[in-house]
Amino acid sequence: MNKPNIFKLATGELTQDAFLSWLLQWSENKYAEVDLELYNVGQKFVQFLLDKGDDYIINTVKVERQWSKSKADIVATINNDYFILIEDKTSSGTWKKQLEKHKEFATKHCEKCSLKPVLVYLKTGNESKYTLNWITQQGCRPVVRDEVLAIIKKYNGTNVVLRDFIDYLEWLEKRTVRYTERKYLLSDYVACQGLYLKLQEDIKEASKWKCIYKGKTWCFGYHFKKLVVGKIYIQIENSFAGGISLMIKLEEFDKNKNVLEQVFAGIQKYAQQNGLALIKLARFNPADISTVGKIENAFKFDEQDKLDYAGLLATLEKLERTLDDYTLSKQ
Repeated sequence: MNKPNIFKLATGELTQDAFLSWLLQWSENKYAEVDLELYNVGQKFVQFLLDKGDDYIINTVKVERQWSKSKADIVATINNDYFILIEDKTSSGTWKKQLEKHKEFATKHCEKCSLKPVLVYLKTGNESKYTLNWITQQGCRPVVRDEVLAIIKKYNGTNVVLRDFIDYLEWLEKRTVRYTERKYLLSDYVACQGLYLKLQEDIKEASKWKCIYKGKTWCFGYHFKKLVVGKIYIQIENSFAGGISLMIKLEEFDKNKNVLEQVFAGIQKYAQQNGLALIKLARFNPADISTVGKIENAFKFDEQDKLDYAGLLATLEKLERTLDDYTLSKQ
């Protein structure tokens, strides 16, 4: 039954901060006699964050929110031994200076207090492989929704708060995987993210996707090729009500219409050879990133409005070959 859920109403990061802080607090050994099932989940969560086994017992926990030193969302001192700093996200992202600040202050604090730092970037919304890899490179451990769900779904109790959070994360997962249906792909940004996550699995190149145009368009760009005149690449753009399209983009060029015309004409020849129809938009618009052309009928749906995903992959492979052929011709 689709029942009311507090986390569907209180969707902000402060709400999630409060829930995670609450769960961390339940990991303390003394709460086993209060609610054993809830305590067990709290223990599993902390053990996971610390990369410890079941034999690691949490005897003392001190949790703070909005840590005064670096404004970290959550910090937890475990057994006067480990210092966990969590940058908690729902749908937004982070940036380099934020993680650097957390790392700097956590390191100083741990040196002063003889603690071992554990830096965590926890996100329940969807995140690109590119961003998760980047976060790891910053010395921060990414934790994603599936990992959180795998822990808390082991809960066998009846606590309404925890049950609601489990249901909420499963609801996010359900929205993510329904990208194959046209009505969701063209209306729900989470379904769009689901498509991009699936493409990341099936395309060997590391891919990145993000929201641009003031939050109205979700883009997936990959297969970057360097030319003398600039850099070309493939990009999917979903503007929802405006439709979803497969584009060729050009960046790092002189912002000249003639360049766009020449690149379009050159690529169009190889697109035709690879069985693709490359069409112009209404006009060329030289900018930092410009559209060279659009692939006609890249997204096809059957009579039940299901996405032809295999057909999309085949089209992307043809477009990759097209850009490869054009780039080789310019060498």
